[in-house]
Amino acid sequence: MNERDIINNFLKPLSVKNLNSLNLSDDIYFDKKKKLAFSIDTYVHGIHFISTKPKFFLKKVFRSALSDLYCKGINPETYFLSLSINKSVVNKSWFKQFKNILNNEQIKFNIFLCGGDTIYSL
Repeated sequence: MNERDIINNFLKPLSVKNLNSLNLSDDIYFDKKKKLAFSIDTYVHGIHFISTKPKFFLKKVFRSALSDLYCKGINPETYFLSLSINKSVVNKSWFKQFKNILNNEQIKFNIFLCGGDTIYSL
C-alpha cells in the first residue's frame, strides 16, 4: 500500500465529521472561524536529509514546515517541535548549533517555539 491508499482506506473515515481536516486532502488542519491552523511534517534521516549536522538540514526542515501554512495564506506565530534524536550523533556542541540555527530562523520569520516533545531514538 502507498500513502494515498492508507489515507483513503483507513484514515479518511476517521476525519469525516470534521470539515476543518480538509478531508485529509492537505497536510494541515485549518479552522477559518477560529483562525487556527495546525501542520505537521515528518523528516527522516537518510531519506529527507543525509547529514546529521544541523547546518545541513535544519533550515530546510523548518522552512518546509512553514511553507504548508504560507500556501494557505496563514502567517504562523508559533511552532511545536517534535524531535527524535539518536544519542550517538548528538552532544552539547550539536545542540548549540541546533539552537542557534532555530533562533536565527525564529527571528527571520517572526515566530517562536511554544512546545513539543523530545525523545531518544535508535
